[in-house]
Amino acid sequence: MKYYICCLCISFAMFNIASAQTSTADGPWGSNATWAPASSPGFTGLGTPIVNSYVTVGSDAANQSLTFANDNGRSLTVNDTLIVFGDVTFNITKNNAAVSIGAGKVLIIFGDLEMGKNNAGVDIGAGGILVVMGNITADGNNGVITGPGSVFTSGTSNMAGNNTGESGDLTALENSSQFEEVANYVNGDQDVPLPVKLLYFRAEVSSGVVLQWATASEIDNDYFAIERSENGIDYYQIATLVGNGTYDGLLEYEYVDKKPQAAVEYYRLKQVDFDGVSETFQPIRVEASGVLPEHKISLYPSVVGNGQLNITSDQPLYIHDLTVYSMKGGALMSVGHAEQNTMNTYLLDVNQLTSGVYILRLQTSEGDTYTNRFVVK
Repeated sequence: MKYYICCLCISFAMFNIASAQTSTADGPWGSNATWAPASSPGFTGLGTPIVNSYVTVGSDAANQSLTFANDNGRSLTVNDTLIVFGDVTFNITKNNAAVSIGAGKVLIIFGDLEMGKNNAGVDIGAGGILVVMGNITADGNNGVITGPGSVFTSGTSNMAGNNTGESGDLTALENSSQFEEVANYVNGDQDVPLPVKLLYFRAEVSSGVVLQWATASEIDNDYFAIERSENGIDYYQIATLVGNGTYDGLLEYEYVDKKPQAAVEYYRLKQVDFDGVSETFQPIRVEASGVLPEHKISLYPSVVGNGQLNITSDQPLYIHDLTVYSMKGGALMSVGHAEQNTMNTYLLDVNQLTSGVYILRLQTSEGDTYTNRFVVK
């Protein structure tokens, strides 16, 4: 008898999984061609639909809302993008309603999200995003929002969860560079599909500057170029990482810059398709002074006879200030904010100096100071 009951439970669970309608093509919710098996789940009496494509509800001004059946344990799973121009409603007398948003995936509701009665749960994967233009409500006890993803609403939410307070209202979304495309869509640019590719681009400092980023999906991605700048204006490429072509799912990347050139560095990411089309993402600022390699600076010739003194370094040299002092006292010449030389050499004209012994004091843009002596013949 015990074995028979377990088989019955397993068979019932398998029936539920098999009966879940899954979207397999981009398109409107109400189109049979969007779903497999080829039949729309409708807009009311919903069970456990799964969205695996780009789906819209009510973009044609008809049937703009989704209402789930009068049963416990109803769920909505979003593994791509779902946009609902009305409300999403679970029955307020039923328990255990669940909304699941995958890593890097998107659910936008232009109305309210009503999660039903007790033990309602919304789980959002890393880089995933839930936008609700109205209110988020759980009518009973233990309503909770979990997962590392983000929630934005213009209304209120009575569901517990750190990510609701962390992400805040739609103002925070509008000011977010991470979800700029989502913000633009919500604010009225709804004529084109919503592309969400880059989940994050961040840096931490350890043995070098560790750059990390992740994508939710890639289409014809040839490679990523990592670009660096010392002033936040002029960028140059320091490395490339091969992309994954076309891939639907979470991908994570990492690159370590072991030789930053300044106390403050700026990094940005450029993604290049196989056809050469590229997209450059917002840069990030990094305090890199803790991992700067030490300069080895030397002067030659030690006795200058032609009015030219060479200052050489084992790495690109950014001079913040350079001053020459007489051994008798007093500064005789000063050079500020010199340009980097591609050969790591800076040529100083000392023709104006008379014969004698001098001290050169050099301060790099990283804040390091070097002092050395030279002679003018």
